Amino acid sequence: MKTVIIFLNILLISLLLYYFLGKTNTLIENLANCPTDKRNVIYKQSAKSVSQGKRLGKLEWHLMMLKPTIQMNTMLAKAGGEKSKKAIGDIKKKGKEKENELNKLDKGFAGGGKAIVPSQSAKNFGKAMRASKETL
Repeated sequence: MKTVIIFLNILLISLLLYYFLGKTNTLIENLANCPTDKRNVIYKQSAKSVSQGKRLGKLEWHLMMLKPTIQMNTMLAKAGGEKSKKAIGDIKKKGKEKENELNKLDKGFAGGGKAIVPSQSAKNFGKAMRASKETL
């Protein structure tokens, strides 16, 4: 019984191979009836397809070579973003601390008292500057 099953499997495989090989020959058979100028166009297109396939292969290879660099740059960009967010948070925190210090200093100031009056020496200095003959 095993022998019969093996024999049937071999026949089935040979029929499948015959079918697929027969399908691939149809292009060649169709080209036999084609005029030579159109046949040349088909062969030229086939050559272009092959060269484009080679170019595509090279581009894929270059892309594979660049993938680690892309991944590393992506990780560095994420790390830089996190670092800048942390630095901004630290700056804001220090700013709040300084603002709190200034608020504590301002509590003792009454404000709105007297107007600020310039001293006499400042007035004299201004007059001396205006009277000076040298100008830039």
